[in-house]
Amino acid sequence: MIKKFLLFSSVLLLFFVAISLSFAQGEMSYEESRTIPPTDNPFRAFRTMYDLGSFDITVPTVIKIPITNELRVQQMAINEIPSQQHIYSNVRIEEIPVPYYVISDGVTLARTQDQVEVFPEAFLYDQNYSSYVQYDIPSEGTHETTWTLRYEMPVKSQLLEYVFDKNSALPSTVSLSIVKNGVKQILVATKPFNNDTLLSLRFPETTAQEWMLTFSYDQPLRILELGLSLSPVSTIESYLLQFLARPDNHYYLYADPETNAQIYYGEQPNFSLISNTLSFSLPNALANPYYQPSDQDSDGIIDQNDNCPRISNPDQFDINANGKGDACEDFDGDGILNRADNCPDHPNSSQRDSDGDKIGDQCDPDESRLTERLAWLPWAGIVLGFGIVLGLLKTTMKKER
Repeated sequence: MIKKFLLFSSVLLLFFVAISLSFAQGEMSYEESRTIPPTDNPFRAFRTMYDLGSFDITVPTVIKIPITNELRVQQMAINEIPSQQHIYSNVRIEEIPVPYYVISDGVTLARTQDQVEVFPEAFLYDQNYSSYVQYDIPSEGTHETTWTLRYEMPVKSQLLEYVFDKNSALPSTVSLSIVKNGVKQILVATKPFNNDTLLSLRFPETTAQEWMLTFSYDQPLRILELGLSLSPVSTIESYLLQFLARPDNHYYLYADPETNAQIYYGEQPNFSLISNTLSFSLPNALANPYYQPSDQDSDGIIDQNDNCPRISNPDQFDINANGKGDACEDFDGDGILNRADNCPDHPNSSQRDSDGDKIGDQCDPDESRLTERLAWLPWAGIVLGFGIVLGLLKTTMKKER
């Protein structure tokens, strides 16, 4: 019984000595964590949501959605319901001809689908040869109509093309002009419509944004398409968001993040190997119901109100009133932010703290503990402890003999 008691006492003594040494010799260093706290809903970082719905598909299909450059440069994310999978997507850049629209006799045409019947000239640039616009004649005789082709930016061309419906009567004459700085310039003066002008009208290469085509006709006209054949330089970048959708799933697109969201995807598909594609127009933007203002440092102050958004400082101290919290400033210019600096008012990039009291040697006026003043003392305590233990063991062994 005495032997067990002595062994227990010896182990307990060694434990306290070791703790004392660790406390005396240990040097504390502070480094602020800047990791965004994990969340089970990474979409809460996004302000905007688009409900893409489900698609009428029977096999996995690449969905292609035209987007603006403003949306392209943002981080976007797609969620699949009900699987709750995060779907990989990317943006494909394509060069397309500069878009244009057509107005007839100076009447500006709306370009929305629900107004096509009111303004049928929209069919003239829909690249659909099954749609057409018919121009009747109110009475016998020659009639004249002018179409203005207005492009989004100046374009270069030397050929204007038009397509008439099968068995449709052809115009009698044709002419072409451009408008530059409000001044009309004739490219092709009025000339008879013949085999040379049956499918297209040629002219010297010209750059303009507004083009005016005039037909005179004495029979009703039915025109399928109307537009310029553009030079290769007359193109703009088009951006297509693409992702792989699966049958019987619902998709949501999230955009406009406040901070970069940590989203993990599975294996990424090679879109070029997939033959099934579907074009889709982006619906109207909605407010994301899951959005939560970001608090990257988890100090209880949201980023937009936090004077140190990446370093925790719930006190928001700003002694110099410069709008930047003291915790994320470096008053002494030693490269260590105040929050982690053990001498915030004295340059000490080494952060040396010989006595481990969290005050750097550069600004530590004196030692505050006996073990700090006498660095050899903890080692002496350990040696003494081992000596006592050995002595007790030796005494116990003699008594047993």
